[in-house]
Amino acid sequence: MPVIKNVSHKMKIEIVAILISSFAAAIAAIAAWKAVHATNRNTEAQIVIQLRNDFSSQILHNSFKRLRIFKDENEGVFSSEFIKLKKTNYDKYQELNDARRMVKGYYQKLYSLDINKLIRRDLLYSLIGNDQKKYILEILAPFERAMVEADQAINFDSSFFDWANRLQIRSNG
Repeated sequence: MPVIKNVSHKMKIEIVAILISSFAAAIAAIAAWKAVHATNRNTEAQIVIQLRNDFSSQILHNSFKRLRIFKDENEGVFSSEFIKLKKTNYDKYQELNDARRMVKGYYQKLYSLDINKLIRRDLLYSLIGNDQKKYILEILAPFERAMVEADQAINFDSSFFDWANRLQIRSNG
């Protein structure tokens, strides 16, 4: 151990105290970083649990099903038939539009979390698969476009659908 010459005993004690304080500050910083990291992981877990609960809800399930059945019953013309309902059967139109809004709202949450970088991509991809991507692009997008075409006051924001199209979802097979 090197000998420090011409340093008073009091100065040596002060140096040791500074070193101990620095070490304690470093330990506290590491503990704070770990706490922040744990909090972030807990927040992510809560988000995923809530989104899975939303996805599993009977209301959302019925909305998915309602739109799929309408598409299947009106293959090739479902989006234009949807718009016709506004004049011929408003209650049915409203029922389908409510279902569309429920389904899009669920995916809009994922979109917002992703573009704002509030969810890791691996977690996002655990919540959305190829079938859901296809649903967005082949069912929701035509409904949205039909609504815009029927009512020019509605603006079609393609950014949500562009996002869905760009998703690089790996198949589990």
